[in-house]
Amino acid sequence: MNRNVTALTLSQMLAMSVSPALMFIGTIIGQDLAPRPEWATLPIAALVVGTALGAYPLVTTMQKKGRRPVFLGCIVVAGLACALISLSLQLQSFALYCFAIGVIGVCLSGVQQFRFAAMESVEPGKMPRAASNVMLAGVAAAFIGPELALVGRNLFTVEFTGSFLLLALCYVACFAVMWVYEQP
Repeated sequence: MNRNVTALTLSQMLAMSVSPALMFIGTIIGQDLAPRPEWATLPIAALVVGTALGAYPLVTTMQKKGRRPVFLGCIVVAGLACALISLSLQLQSFALYCFAIGVIGVCLSGVQQFRFAAMESVEPGKMPRAASNVMLAGVAAAFIGPELALVGRNLFTVEFTGSFLLLALCYVACFAVMWVYEQP
C-alpha cells in the first residue's frame, strides 16, 4: 500500500468508530434524554439524515477545493461534535444531543469518500484493492467504537460522557494520520 492508502485506511478505522458506538449506545442515551419515549431513536435518525444531507455539499466542495481540506475539516468538526455530545449529556439536552449527532452524520458522509480518494491514489489495476483496504477498516471500527463506549461509560459522573470524549480523541488521532494524505 502506498502512503495515501495507508493514511486513508487508518483514518477510516478511527473516524468511522463513532458510528457503531452511536448504534450501540445512542438509543440508550436517547431514552434517558428524550422528552417522550417514542423519540428515543431520533438521534440515530439524525445521524442517517445528516449523512444523507451532507453527501452532495461535501462532494461539491471537494470538486472545488480538493479532498484534503474537506477531509481534515470533517475530522475536526466531527471531533468537536463528539465533545458537544459530552456537553449535551452534562446539560441533559436532548436537542443538543440530536444536533451534534446530525453534525457527525454530515461529517461521516465526507469520511465515506475515503475509498474514492484511495482509488485515486493508485494506478488503475490496484484500485479495487485500495478501496477494499479502506472499506475493511470499517470492520475494525465496528469493534473500536463500542469498546470505547463501554470503557468511557463511567469515567465521569454523567454516564457515557467519557465515551464521547474518547471518540473525540479518535478524531484527534485521525487528524494526525490524515495530515500525511496528499491530494493525487
